[in-house]
Order: sequence, then C-alpha cells, then structure tokens
Amino acid sequence: LMARMGFLYETVGEEFSIQPIRMADPDASVLHMMIMDFWKLNKEINRRHSQLEQIVAATFPELKSFFVDGTARRASRAILERYPTPKELAQASVKDITAILRAKRAHHHGNRAAELLALAKESAGVPMLLHHQWRQDWLIRQLSFLEQARQELREQIERVVSTHPYKAILDSLPVRSPIWASGLIAVIGDIHRFQNYGEFKAY
Repeated sequence: LMARMGFLYETVGEEFSIQPIRMADPDASVLHMMIMDFWKLNKEINRRHSQLEQIVAATFPELKSFFVDGTARRASRAILERYPTPKELAQASVKDITAILRAKRAHHHGNRAAELLALAKESAGVPMLLHHQWRQDWLIRQLSFLEQARQELREQIERVVSTHPYKAILDSLPVRSPIWASGLIAVIGDIHRFQNYGEFKAY
C-alpha cells in the first residue's frame, strides 16, 4: 500500500500528496492530561454540590435563604459539619456559629449568626434519617478532598505553563484565566503541526 501511494504521488502529483505525521510532544500530552483531570474534578465537585444541596433542601430548607449563593459552599458546609441537623444547630450559641463562619472568612454571614440560629429553631425540614446524615457527612468530606485536589492540580498546571512560549501571548488577551490559557495551550500542542492559519482555525 505504501509503495502504491508513493507511485501515485510521483506519477499523479498533489492529488495523492503525502503529509508527514507530527507526533505529539510528550510535555504537551502530559499538560493535556492534567487539563482533562482538572475538568473531571470540576465535574465531580459540581455533582457533589448538587447532591448535598438536595439533602439540605429536604432537611433544612431555610438554610438556602441564609446562604443564597448555595448551601454546599465552604461556609455552609462548615456549619453542617459541626451541626448536621437544624435541631443540633438550634442548641448552639450565636458566638459559636459566628466563630465557625468567620473561620471560613464568611464575615458577612458571621455578623448574621443570630438569624441563622432563629431559622434553625423554626425549621420545617423533615427529620434526618441515619443514612441521610451519613450521606451528608460523606459528601462534605468528599468535597473537601476534591477541592483540595483541584487546588493542588491548579498549582501544578500553572507551574508547567509558566515558562511556555505561548503564555505571554495568551496573557495579553483581554478575556483569560490561568486554566483557560493552560487549556488552550494543551489543546494546541505544537503550533507547527498546522500547515497554515486555515488549518489552525478549523482545528
């Protein structure tokens, strides 16, 4: 088959032109793998956010009115980790609730700790079953682990691309982020594998 293609190339011309294969650079392949792992981590974190919010919506629906940006964020998780149910939270002091929230840098929420305590005392949530509490605790632990892994991977990616020749160009663009730039670098790979601008644009 290769001999036949060579014969046609020499005899017929460009219609049967043969282009050399450019193998992927090993460093580019590793960066691409890192970016894919980062996206997968994001997907897993979002899934667990949704799962935790579903539990809280049933067991402590009023929490959403206090943490309007989501009940699976770090500050709200810190409250749920220390006080898994509204009944347990209702027994806490304003001082303790404030300390937990401020430790997570949720100072605005910490100033409204009394409101959260009042919501817990009047909660209309369904009683939490043992499995619900186990699942809630498990999701909180998973989210902490996954978010830590994502942060570590982000730092690795930023170190890898810090000296990449494309980084200065991408940093000059008005809309960018470190992960966006790294993802683009990983997808492009070696720019010289494209024969012209049209190929690059199509890719």
